[in-house]
Amino acid sequence: MINEMSAQKRGEFAEFIYLYFVRSKKIDASKTNYREIDITLTINNKKIYIDVKSTISGNQRYVGKRPRKDAFYDYVSISDTYTKIYPDKGSPLEKYENIIFDTKEMLEKWKKSKPEKRIEKQDRKIILNSIKEILLKSKLDKQIRVISRGPVSLSGWKSHPDNVPGKESTYKKFDYTIFIQFKYQDEKNNDYSEIVSKIYIFKHSEFNGKIQLKDSDNRQKINKIFKVLDWDYFDKNFQNQIFYSVQELKSYILKIIS
Repeated sequence: MINEMSAQKRGEFAEFIYLYFVRSKKIDASKTNYREIDITLTINNKKIYIDVKSTISGNQRYVGKRPRKDAFYDYVSISDTYTKIYPDKGSPLEKYENIIFDTKEMLEKWKKSKPEKRIEKQDRKIILNSIKEILLKSKLDKQIRVISRGPVSLSGWKSHPDNVPGKESTYKKFDYTIFIQFKYQDEKNNDYSEIVSKIYIFKHSEFNGKIQLKDSDNRQKINKIFKVLDWDYFDKNFQNQIFYSVQELKSYILKIIS
C-alpha cells in the first residue's frame, strides 16, 4: 500500500499527519513548502521552522542533510500498519512520547481533507512580477514564457530542470523562455529571503541546434521528457544570454524589440 505511493505523495501524507498532530495539541501551524521549510509553527509568538522528512524504513531521528541551520528536521516513518513521528533534537515535539497513528485511519482522513493553501512566496513573487511587467510593457508577454526554480535546486536536486526546454506542446507556444534560478540572500547568517542567482533566456528555434540538448535521466524519461538542456555547454557558450539581475535582462529585452 505505502510502497505503491510516489515519494511526493508520501511526503504530502507525512505533512498531513504532522499538521494533524500539532493542531491536536493546539499549536498554531501553517503549511509553508517554501525555502526548504514544510511547516511553520508559532509558539509564544516565535516562528519555528520544520522540514518534515518522510521514510518507509527509518525508525529513529533524521540523520541526513540539513541545509537550513534554523530548522528542525522531524521524521515521519510510514508503514502499512502504523505511522510514527520521530522529533528532532530540540524540536517542540520532543516532549511528546510515542507519537503514533493508525496508517489506514489517517489515509482515510487525508483523502477526505481539503488541500491547504501555502504561504505566499512574496520575495520570489515580486521578482517574477517585475519581469512579467517588463514583458507586458514590451508587448512580448505572449511570445516569452517565464519559469523559475527555487534555491533548493542548487544543492538538493540532482537532475536538470524538466521544463528546459520541456514538452514541445508547451514550449512551442512561445518564441523564448526566461528561466530564473533563485538563491538565498545569505545562508551563513540565516537570511533565507530569495534573490536572483542567474537569469537565462533561450530562443526556442535554437534548441537542439545552436543550443545543445542532452539525454534526460531515467526519472525524466518515465515522465516522457527525453531531452534537457546541456547547462554546462550553455554556460560556456552563451554568456550574453545569462544575467545576474532583472535590470540586465531588461536591457537585453529592449534589444530584442529595437
